[in-house]
Amino acid sequence: MKLNLHLRLSLIVALFVSAVTVIASYSFYNFTYNREQTRSLQAITQLSATVYKTAEIAAYASNKVIAEDVLDGLLRNKLIYSVTINTDQFSLHQGRNDGASLAPMTQILYSPFGGNDKIGELIITPSRDIIDEQAKAIALEITVLMALLIIVTLLCMMAVIWLFITNPVSKLASELYLIRPGDDKRLTIPVLLQETELETLSKTVNQLLDKVQQQIAEERKLRDRVELIANNFRMVFDLSTNALIVTDKSMNLLTYNPSFQDLVLSATGNRHLPHTAEWVSLLVKNPDEFMEQITQLLEEKSDNCFDVKLLSHENGRRRWVSINAKEAVNDYGESIILIFINDITRQHEALNASVHDASHDHLTHLKNRRVAEQQIDQMIHTASRIHQPLALIVLDLDGFKKVNDTEGHDAGDKVLIEVANRLSSLTRKSDIVARWGGDEFLIALNDASQETAVRLAQRFLQRISQPIDIGKDKTANVGASIGIVICPDNAASFNAAFECADVAMYQVKQAGKNGIRVYNPQTTTL
Repeated sequence: MKLNLHLRLSLIVALFVSAVTVIASYSFYNFTYNREQTRSLQAITQLSATVYKTAEIAAYASNKVIAEDVLDGLLRNKLIYSVTINTDQFSLHQGRNDGASLAPMTQILYSPFGGNDKIGELIITPSRDIIDEQAKAIALEITVLMALLIIVTLLCMMAVIWLFITNPVSKLASELYLIRPGDDKRLTIPVLLQETELETLSKTVNQLLDKVQQQIAEERKLRDRVELIANNFRMVFDLSTNALIVTDKSMNLLTYNPSFQDLVLSATGNRHLPHTAEWVSLLVKNPDEFMEQITQLLEEKSDNCFDVKLLSHENGRRRWVSINAKEAVNDYGESIILIFINDITRQHEALNASVHDASHDHLTHLKNRRVAEQQIDQMIHTASRIHQPLALIVLDLDGFKKVNDTEGHDAGDKVLIEVANRLSSLTRKSDIVARWGGDEFLIALNDASQETAVRLAQRFLQRISQPIDIGKDKTANVGASIGIVICPDNAASFNAAFECADVAMYQVKQAGKNGIRVYNPQTTTL
């Protein structure tokens, strides 16, 4: 059972006052009792002093009548239990037969005419029962009056406490309980509370309520803004053409947008993603390197990014993406990683196409003259350093001019393209096939002896001599004059090697075309 403030204060005051009342009453009762007993004895003493002279006269005159009047007068007082007058002539005694008495009070009677002659004695015995009864009654009466006074004071004090403290506080508490956050209601200040501590408390609470209401309004606006931003972010997150994912610090997948799901579908053929770090291995060839690069981006805290080539399923199109990562904290105070994935496949393809166009012949897509010269020169230096043979072949088509003149340039272009395809199909990736200009081609065979080079040149002649479709149900037939030089034995640089191979090729031309000649410094003069 709960007690309100008024009852609690009243109970505490009542207990305190009760304890004080009991102690005070007990002490005051004893004090009053002892005082009344003393006053009773003093009254008997005063009464005996009043009749003392009369008793002296009765004793001196041996007059029993006077002595009996003294006894009667004293016994009229209820405080006296018995009275005795003793003289040399008589002894008179009167008193009660019931009750208890106190110690007798004896007074010596002397001659009324002066002198120290003892003529008798007056003995007065106080009544203990009457004195005790009278003292108790007076003490009890005064104690009851004092207790009633204390009770009335207590009631007045409780009324004052209720009027000035508990009732106003209870009303303030009830008003405060009914006030809801954001309400315009405020605590009212009663007249009795003005210019008091409770008025200060009420004003302070009202000011606090005003600040709370203001803060609630600001928080509501902020919450609306945050909700709007969150909705906008979610809309951007879902509708963004770029792939966006959120992971924890261990790269476990937390959430992602549809673009990322489409990206994974194109790379893996699967729409279901594991909510672990295994998603990385589904996209890239080297997951550890990918995670290290993510960690480096987070440590740098910059806008840098890195490009990575994604895996492809079923020999599909390989896609390039640009990766950027930022670290953030979610609403629960947990660290998360935001990873932004931008598809840059077209940019990479355009860049590769640009690089390809800059280094390849636009018609045959073989390496062009500038790039071939640089790369073959480097191959010759490498072959010289590692003591490995390299064969440089200069191939010039025979009969191409006739096709070009009679059938047109389109037919000539088809012949050049087909010859380039046939040469490429017969060489390795480590070899270089280039269009040197016009109908002249350059082939560098890495790690190829003279026998290997001659054998491959023969295959060139065989394939090139096969008819070439030039359209309109027509075919063209061409041949080739081939000059070969073995490096670095006969030439230590590209320029020297090309000159030697070109000399050998012209020797074939002079000998009737459509043949092969290996450069021999002992039989050939540059």
